[in-house]
Amino acid sequence: MFRLILLILISFRPITKFFFSPSNFFVIFIVYIQNKHDKTIAMSKNESNPITSGQSGKFDRISFQKNSVMRKLPDTSNRTWSPLQVRHHEHFENAKEYGRHVVADAQKSAYYKALLPKWKKKRRISNVGVYQIAVCDFSHPPVIKKVELMRAWDTSLFSILIYPLDNFKVEGVFVSILTSDGKLIEEGGAVMHKYMNQYEYGIKYQDRLIPGNISRIRVWDVPGNITEKYFSFIVENNLVSLYSL
Repeated sequence: MFRLILLILISFRPITKFFFSPSNFFVIFIVYIQNKHDKTIAMSKNESNPITSGQSGKFDRISFQKNSVMRKLPDTSNRTWSPLQVRHHEHFENAKEYGRHVVADAQKSAYYKALLPKWKKKRRISNVGVYQIAVCDFSHPPVIKKVELMRAWDTSLFSILIYPLDNFKVEGVFVSILTSDGKLIEEGGAVMHKYMNQYEYGIKYQDRLIPGNISRIRVWDVPGNITEKYFSFIVENNLVSLYSL
């Protein structure tokens, strides 16, 4: 019933203005009353209200967006969150904090601003800015798609090829080679190939490529999210390769 009244008031604003003063406040008041009595999530679009149209903010549990959408937020005060949900909420809060930090930092803000046109075209959306894509970048850590062991055709030297992927940019890749009991043999940064989305790490101590030794791959992005994977060296048919742990 409340939704029907709200729809009538928004659709026939001249009638509302005639009977009520001020009409805009009454519209908001009706939504507020509905919010107190209805547990479902409501959403409507109000383009004729000059007070809320084009504005963003929150009134009680009613959220106003710049695209004129009014959204009633769900009541989560009595909900019990799982440990995974708690971690997700904490991570999202950190993402929002990172977004605010980027907006306040001229250098970082310029970096994301330069990515905006390409990102908007790729996602086919226009109502985003530096803050939104910074939050998106923080919320999605890099992934390691593939790792392989490559032997140069003209030498007997081995290299580790890493294929990382990030929704914006992979900032760096670091490789460590360990013994089976965790002692460090060697480590160093992998070098990105200029025309390919892959990184290469040249192994220094070739004689340490024995079964049981471990390669640890770390990849990070601009916000500092780190993705880590472990691979074991194995020998099959006199060929050395890497096996994901």
